[in-house]
Amino acid sequence: MNYFQHLLMSSLWVAVIMLAVLENGCNGCLEKERIALLQLKHSINFPDGTSLPSWDEDDSMDCCHWKRVECNSTTRRVIKLELGDTRDLRPWDYWHLNASILLPFESLRSLNLSRNQLGSFIKNEGMASDLIYMMK
Repeated sequence: MNYFQHLLMSSLWVAVIMLAVLENGCNGCLEKERIALLQLKHSINFPDGTSLPSWDEDDSMDCCHWKRVECNSTTRRVIKLELGDTRDLRPWDYWHLNASILLPFESLRSLNLSRNQLGSFIKNEGMASDLIYMMK
């Protein structure tokens, strides 16, 4: 095999590998975090709210592009959730957050839940060990 053929074959392999990486969605958010975000949306909206409409259940949607979500640009892990003032508030309608919903967010550093009438928050022992800022 001459130099030109070797160069052509090498380039072809690089193109095939890049196409495979792009097809498998390596640029999107982690599936377990996307599922947890959808569970969190359901919890915020219970029983009949309409908050967080950009958080779509479509599997092809990258949750790193959803409003109020920030991801690490390299790891694609959720690092910040800006969820203040997202619930449809009614008097005496307190929200009781199940903290286990937050377990998949291993790189979460900032969480804002303010102005949502959070009635209780039960801390889970394994929850978000990297969390350095939380507003409730």
